[in-house]
Amino acid sequence: MKENKIKTIRKREGNIVAFDESKITSAILKAGIATKEFDFEKAKKLSEKVVDVLNQMYGNDNDVVKV
Repeated sequence: MKENKIKTIRKREGNIVAFDESKITSAILKAGIATKEFDFEKAKKLSEKVVDVLNQMYGNDNDVVKV
């Protein structure tokens, strides 16, 4: 797993919080369980890919990533 460059995010309400990859994993896992398509291991791999893409898109910004 590569180093995550994203340290903070700005939530819809405007709050700035620490970036937490486990929240992405959890959301993906819930979808996998609901559809009975995949388990935690697959959800973890998918969330790592999501974080890789986010790092490519926003990892060089000095600003807070907005979600």
